Amino acid sequence: MAGSLLDVGSTDWPDSGVRLCDTGYIKASERRRKQARNIALLEQSQDEHPKDLFIAFKLATALPQSRSEERRKILSQAILVACDLDPGELSALPFRHRLFAEALDDLVEQGHLSEAVAVCRKLHPLLGPGSYFAAGRAFARAGLTDPGIDLLKAYLDLSSPAPSSMTLVDLGASAAEACRWLAWLASVQGQMCSARAWLERALGTASGDQAVAIKCDATRLNLAAGDVSGVARELALLYPSTRNSPMSYAETMLLSGEVSVAMGDRAGAIPLLEAAITPRDDRAAALLAKLGLDYGEVGAARLRELLPSVVGRRFDTLAIRARLAERIGVVLDFQIPDAARRYLLTPAQTLKM
Repeated sequence: MAGSLLDVGSTDWPDSGVRLCDTGYIKASERRRKQARNIALLEQSQDEHPKDLFIAFKLATALPQSRSEERRKILSQAILVACDLDPGELSALPFRHRLFAEALDDLVEQGHLSEAVAVCRKLHPLLGPGSYFAAGRAFARAGLTDPGIDLLKAYLDLSSPAPSSMTLVDLGASAAEACRWLAWLASVQGQMCSARAWLERALGTASGDQAVAIKCDATRLNLAAGDVSGVARELALLYPSTRNSPMSYAETMLLSGEVSVAMGDRAGAIPLLEAAITPRDDRAAALLAKLGLDYGEVGAARLRELLPSVVGRRFDTLAIRARLAERIGVVLDFQIPDAARRYLLTPAQTLKM
């Protein structure tokens, strides 16, 4: 249906009030069979129409994690095609903002923060308000504080989209996340009062897991201020909320590891950080690698194993990845942002939030 509407130039898709519930693929085996069928059809369509952005977008988002390399190639090619489009053509694509966000996320998952910034500079002025969050976060990750702050604030200033809108938006965008990134940027600049204010605002719209993460961020500000005993009390209050949530558990284990490091108990921090490593967050793996690089607390074999987990999703963890890669003799074949280079040259750095 979406392809047909695009063919006739329609971007105004009103809400019909009808809800469709598909129960034809309840079994996991049936869902896998359906996914494989859909991917095969999309691959055939892409072979026939290699510059069709809608097909590329659907195929990239349909591919499983085991085919991440193929997804990266598809998204990379799709962004090149998008950059060559006439602004009018680009603005007519209802999936443009989701494609932009997916492509940026893919670059981040490779540690290619400078490339993500380059894509932002090229496309976000053409995409407008729907790209503010994704672009702001990409600038923030690369340590470009001013454009990151401006875009994330601009996102927060936007009014909510109309319920009838069928434009595919960035799934990761939310007011709470924008405030959390603004708090991190403020902390990077040493503006702790501003960081606290952003975290307080974030709590107003946060979900359960987000709320725990935000409270952990607020506790980190107290840790940075040297209030170790107060942080221990705050941690004790956080633990009960992590029982049924792997995400919240990982967040509090990371904070617990950071507290142990701050108290000089680096050996005690290691099992906490190991428990905090997740596929979508490389802060725990980066801090664990840093303990090995700076103090020899982690052996050479484990350091080598950690490299894939230290993706470099922010300039500070990317700096640790660069150090780790150099230590074990792996060459990074991409540019790292200036903020990461400065981080490498600054002694006694600790990962913040």
